[in-house]
Amino acid sequence: MQRIFNSLTFKNLIGRPARSIMLILLSLIMSFTIIAGTLAISGVSSGIDAAEGRLGADIMVLPYQAGSRSTEYTLQGNNGRYYTSINYVPASLNTEGVDKVSYQYVLSTLAASCCDSKVTIYGFVQEGTYKDFTISPWISSKYSVSTLKIGEIIVGADLVLDKGDTFTAYDYELSVVARMDKTDTYLDTAIYASIETIQDIYDSNSSTLANSGALNPSSYVSSILINVKNGYEIDDVVANLKFSLGYTDTHSNYGYYVIGSDEILSNIGDNLSTVSSIITALIVVIWILSFLIMAVTYTMMINERKKEFAIMRVVGASKSKLSSIVFKEALAINLVGGIIGTLLGSLLVLLFKSSVENMLGLPFVMPDWYIIIIFIIGSILFAAAAGAISSLISTRKINKIDPAYTLREDN
Repeated sequence: MQRIFNSLTFKNLIGRPARSIMLILLSLIMSFTIIAGTLAISGVSSGIDAAEGRLGADIMVLPYQAGSRSTEYTLQGNNGRYYTSINYVPASLNTEGVDKVSYQYVLSTLAASCCDSKVTIYGFVQEGTYKDFTISPWISSKYSVSTLKIGEIIVGADLVLDKGDTFTAYDYELSVVARMDKTDTYLDTAIYASIETIQDIYDSNSSTLANSGALNPSSYVSSILINVKNGYEIDDVVANLKFSLGYTDTHSNYGYYVIGSDEILSNIGDNLSTVSSIITALIVVIWILSFLIMAVTYTMMINERKKEFAIMRVVGASKSKLSSIVFKEALAINLVGGIIGTLLGSLLVLLFKSSVENMLGLPFVMPDWYIIIIFIIGSILFAAAAGAISSLISTRKINKIDPAYTLREDN
């Protein structure tokens, strides 16, 4: 008898393929949403943490047109589209509360014959009054910044370049002297050079660069980076900078926008909170809908199988045994759907990580492998639990089945 009951689960699932497939698909969708959403939230959170760790400056002075995109600049890098006057650099240093000032010129290459590929080149100051304090400490882990010569570059980990290779930017040949370790941020897809190299590139092909929208590095910069002296509040120094740089220049074509790191981090936190809330709400809605549909489906299934259950009761099956049959069927279905959905969701997020990053507009870093395994196990168990609970709720109808009445009714 026990052997017969044990085989009934498989036979019932195979005997009703349409219903089984529908329930598996529900479980698949549920687990797919859970794992994809969980990985998305975790990946964005890790990506933001990595980007925040590379912020490096207390205050940024950006081109006015780029002010509304300060969060994007922090998380995804400067795209080199906008510039502000280099005259704001010494003016910033002379502002009360300012400790250090540096600046960068960001040059974007073109997907054209003049360039090997489209990439962002960050020009930074190697030495002197405005010596860089944001990128240089990171680069120094692989290469001595002070020895970087004109025409030499350092490349991010995701670029298909290595030490000894060359890269052509606006018909100017650059030599790769080092390749950085992976950071899982926008830094991995960029090139780094001295500000003198950027100027040399511009001077060698100024007409093409001017036509592409780039301005002369001798007069313009892409960003000014500032650290505040001890004892000063960032907000106070931001106000001092606005006064020193002049309010009247704020809205000009090459004016400025001042923003503190605390405001940037607050904006980043708001973005993360919004994305997390939307994804979490989507997961909850899909889980509830799938759960309700499963509960209704199992209830209908029990009504359809009343005669089958009545016969089993007559030949000696207990109510708990009948409930066990439905429970095992639900568990088997949801385990199959949960495993397939979880694996598909994990694989798609892994393969299309860049697309997820672009869609959300936030940096994305895949969690460590052991965390992914925990998420996978949790997603499968969550889907299995949904099926098991919905089936248990439905099996209450089995307890109301009167074998004699059901069989007479059928006849």
